[in-house]
Amino acid sequence: LGMADEALVAREVERVRREIGEADGRRIVVALHTVPWAELLPERHAPVFDFARAYLGSPRWGAMLAGEPGVRHVLCGHSHVPV
Repeated sequence: LGMADEALVAREVERVRREIGEADGRRIVVALHTVPWAELLPERHAPVFDFARAYLGSPRWGAMLAGEPGVRHVLCGHSHVPV
């Protein structure tokens, strides 16, 4: 995409933060492709999950979402287990 992963995440986190700010106090449901909190990843110690824990999500997402009072629910993918 012509930029480092960190720059892409920073850009997208800021974009979603602006969208949340435009919600004018409404209840917000955020849907993300990746996992925003490491606690949502399975605790299994299999090679596939160890690899996933190294590469899925960014703590920037979780920090931003936790700081937004209008966010009521967060839906995310990639963990392959219901949490």
